[in-house]
Amino acid sequence: MTAPAFQLYAQDFLTGCIFLTNEEVGIYIRILTKQWTDGKIPKKRLGFLVGFEWDTFSEELKEKFIDEGGFIYNKRLENEREKHTNFHKKQVENGKKGGRPRKNIPLENVDNIADLEGDKKPTKTQTETQIKAQKSSSIYEDEDEIEIEEEIEKEKKGGMGEKKTEEQNQEETPKPKKEMVLIIPEDFEELWDEWKEYRKAKKKKPYAGIKWEQNALNRFLELSNDDPALGRKVLDQTTSQNWEGLFKLRENEQPNDHNTDHNIRRLRNDTSKVSGTSEIISGARYTEFT
Repeated sequence: MTAPAFQLYAQDFLTGCIFLTNEEVGIYIRILTKQWTDGKIPKKRLGFLVGFEWDTFSEELKEKFIDEGGFIYNKRLENEREKHTNFHKKQVENGKKGGRPRKNIPLENVDNIADLEGDKKPTKTQTETQIKAQKSSSIYEDEDEIEIEEEIEKEKKGGMGEKKTEEQNQEETPKPKKEMVLIIPEDFEELWDEWKEYRKAKKKKPYAGIKWEQNALNRFLELSNDDPALGRKVLDQTTSQNWEGLFKLRENEQPNDHNTDHNIRRLRNDTSKVSGTSEIISGARYTEFT
């Protein structure tokens, strides 16, 4: 009996039909299905089957079939039919024997097999089922030894059936993981939120976690000397320059005693050019003209 279906290898089919038109692919499929159900196709029936005579087929389509004069057929489809038939026969034979044949285990590969029937020794063709039956007694003995060892281990741990102490329960209870919390001074919260908004506007990824955000925050506090006013300048410096990160404040923008002294000396030099008395009050110059 012919099987109702055959295997179609998608990749092989697409590759093999790459040079066929859509119409030719339809003709090819129809001839294959007819061949699978009825065998080789008579050439004189092609006009009735697909609407075209063999002589009108393109060379690419003709290459898919074996021409036997009065008949055509696809060789690979017949190979698939043969493989399927052989497999089916093998399954039928195994079914008649009671299923898949059992493996024969050579005697030299079997150790300590108890005799099944009196003093008879097992034959070399003894099956796996017989061997398992003969080994069952030794298996049970091994299981008894395992159970004894397990009971000894339980006694060492406090005995079988005894209630566990509170200390043992506490040790076995998994401790909940501590959730990390961002530690940030209150007067830096607004600055840090502004920094994260700036990063978001530049389409940078958020920090991978609290741990890495805390590292970045600590760096910001270090650059700011824990001074929110200085932190504001550090942040403004980054945003105004469109930088990617936070950096140490430039020297000309940092409060510096050296710069103050320099400004005082410059102002004093300027007053020498003016007739009158000058004095510096809180960094500003006041001149009294005479």
